[in-house]
Amino acid sequence: MATNNETGVDLQIEELASICEKFNVFFHSDIAQSLHHKSFNIEDNNIDAVSISGHKIYGPKGIGALICKEEPALNLEPLILGGYQEAELRSGTLPTNLCIGLGEAVELLSKNKDKYFNHYKKLRDKLWTLLIKEIDGLEKNSLLIEHPGVLNLYFPNIDAEMLCMKLAKDVAISTAAACNSVNYEYSYVFKRNVFK
Repeated sequence: MATNNETGVDLQIEELASICEKFNVFFHSDIAQSLHHKSFNIEDNNIDAVSISGHKIYGPKGIGALICKEEPALNLEPLILGGYQEAELRSGTLPTNLCIGLGEAVELLSKNKDKYFNHYKKLRDKLWTLLIKEIDGLEKNSLLIEHPGVLNLYFPNIDAEMLCMKLAKDVAISTAAACNSVNYEYSYVFKRNVFK
């Protein structure tokens, strides 16, 4: 994961990729969360493959892309056997409308990256400024946030579920990442306290 979706912190994937290359290990990174503030060219570094997801960049849900430096069939095996579309990695016909939507989202983000970045950062910083004026003891869970659209906070002495219920009508808020929202356990990312 190039940028953590809960903290907004960038991980040093270029360093990890170099280590993997040294030991001849295939290196893949999920860069979906990074596209708003970073650029990637897998030809220029040791990353073998990256994946993106449409919904992270205001594209359609249900579509993503795997981008490989070399022919995918050289390093990957299909999870489900059947037809041999998409470089023999998956069977079935891709949903054309979703593919076009993903391509358009990537193109729009590419053309407007600086504009979007500045807009998201301005909104994030404004929210933070308003909140710290009103809430004593409010803390950011990470001081290393690089993603312009992520603000992960600690509200002292406040029940997270109650806070979400009270704000749900006016603010998009959650107590967990969508992929972990069924499990009400505390985030393993913050349990390890590695981002402080």
